[in-house]
Amino acid sequence: MVCFFALESIQISNVGLSYLNDFWNILDLTTIILNTTVVLISLLKADQELIRLTAACAMIAMWIKLMYWMRLFKRTSHFIRMITLIMRDIRPFIVMLLICVGLFANAFLILDQSRRDNGMDSGDYISTPAIGNPLIDSLIRSYLVGLGEFGLDNFHKQNRVIVWVLFLASTFITQLVFLNMLIAIMGDTYASAQQHVTQSRLNETIQMVNDHVWIVDLKEKYGESRYIFVVEVEGRN
Repeated sequence: MVCFFALESIQISNVGLSYLNDFWNILDLTTIILNTTVVLISLLKADQELIRLTAACAMIAMWIKLMYWMRLFKRTSHFIRMITLIMRDIRPFIVMLLICVGLFANAFLILDQSRRDNGMDSGDYISTPAIGNPLIDSLIRSYLVGLGEFGLDNFHKQNRVIVWVLFLASTFITQLVFLNMLIAIMGDTYASAQQHVTQSRLNETIQMVNDHVWIVDLKEKYGESRYIFVVEVEGRN
């Protein structure tokens, strides 16, 4: 951790705040912070639950960081590039999906409030308690309906007509329209990326070289020979 912290510190001093413009840099910094926190709270003998929670977050970051090093290899670099492109292309889709989920969650929340006012038990609500917060429970319910988790047990109770209308609209819009649209977007991105496999691999390699190009500046600073990075693609330099 000390080694990686030193490397990241040098990179931050060289590029300044632009360091935070790269997702992988943020991930590196997050990994160092989380792992350091785990070590410190373990030495301080903090609550075991807090240690395990922090360690779980640290391990998630470490596994994601493994994808960074997969960019070094031909067979995986293109795949990492494709994931990056897909996540970039679906950003407008995510915004529209969140609006759609919020739309139905808001309706479920209002209808559940009516059931609360009538003294019904939590087992009779449209949104089954998951977190304990009515708003969050409604959002979870709306999201699960879009994924196919229906749970129709309480639909026949109060306001059953509007509940069924909302249910049918939610399944049609969220599950059929939006999810198939997501598949289409991902298919287009995949097809586009497949046309530029060599360029994608080269792009990932160059980005990794760029992350550590400051090493060359250190070599020059101490009077050693200048380095030139050459990337060979299909036999051509």
